[in-house]
Amino acid sequence: IALQTTNDGTEAFVVTGPPTANAVIRVRSSSFPNNFAVSSPFSIVNGSITVASPNGGEEWRVGQQATIAWTSVGLGQDDGSNGQVMIEISRNGGASFQTLVAATANDGSEVITVTGPDTAQARIRVSFIGAPAVSDTSDSNFTIVTPG
Repeated sequence: IALQTTNDGTEAFVVTGPPTANAVIRVRSSSFPNNFAVSSPFSIVNGSITVASPNGGEEWRVGQQATIAWTSVGLGQDDGSNGQVMIEISRNGGASFQTLVAATANDGSEVITVTGPDTAQARIRVSFIGAPAVSDTSDSNFTIVTPG
């Protein structure tokens, strides 16, 4: 990436691939090209989210609390999303989704109160707000039932 910027000590930019374990950044004076510094090596990774729970076979009861859990890799907070995810629910095996939580911290879990209607085809999808294509959905259906 070649940028020209004011020499103020910082510069925000969008990290692009490909993934590597040996990325470095070189900062060089445009006035004195032989004056430069190179960062220590760092990694660039593809961002990912993986739904851990519910991931299939669970039973949630309407009116009770349930925890949605996920893991994420390589999703920063400098992309305008403030490191947030959106959580959606499907009650038809993933054919369509409704927003359950519009925005919450990408901290790996969210406690919700289970709502109806009952279904044997529920799935959860967690998406990174800064890059909505980075998402994951429960691998299999789980059940939502009204206690009775």
